Amino acid sequence: DLYERCRILNKAIYIYNGIGYGHRIDEPLKDVARVVEEIEDLANRIEIGAQLAEIYKKFMDKNSTSELYLEDCEKWAAEIESLDGGVRALMVIAYYCHRLDYEEERDRLVTAALEKATAVEDARAQADMYGELGTRLLRLNREDQAGEAFAIAEEGANAVEEGLSRAYALLDLAERLKASGDGTGSSRLLDVAEKIAEGESEGAISRELLDKIRAQR
Repeated sequence: DLYERCRILNKAIYIYNGIGYGHRIDEPLKDVARVVEEIEDLANRIEIGAQLAEIYKKFMDKNSTSELYLEDCEKWAAEIESLDGGVRALMVIAYYCHRLDYEEERDRLVTAALEKATAVEDARAQADMYGELGTRLLRLNREDQAGEAFAIAEEGANAVEEGLSRAYALLDLAERLKASGDGTGSSRLLDVAEKIAEGESEGAISRELLDKIRAQR
């Protein structure tokens, strides 16, 4: 698989540079740069392209090449048809801009992702998309925006009509909150999800859900 090959080569480049073997990164870097545009899955192509942007700037001191790869990543992101995939791609590029201190580009991409996310219509999709946005915003040290995203995710989760689906949406969001350090918020959502699961009549499915909820405590 071309993506896996590029991912492994990029990982090797990071390792080589980290242990003082920077002189060994030229060949694997050329190999990845030569085929990155052939990666069919756009999300995977963007991931590899953004890594190349970081490698060229941090390890090769080639800022212009780095910027060109980030521009390519944006073009590829625009080609992604799914809403969640498009939002995720913008946030991935924003993350690498953050790592590379391209603050203006990072801010622009975050704004674009948040604006794009407002087009979501389905409640469960809203819960999932904004939950992921919250997690990704925390990686950019944007705690306030992350909190707003988690709140919108919770609104979506609570709006899911079917009981067990609503409970699962709340569980997924509770896991994200717990990972973000918000144990209180996570426990509150788990309490709600647990009450829903206990009130459902589908025995085996409810029991499985309750086990997952209790495992998060």
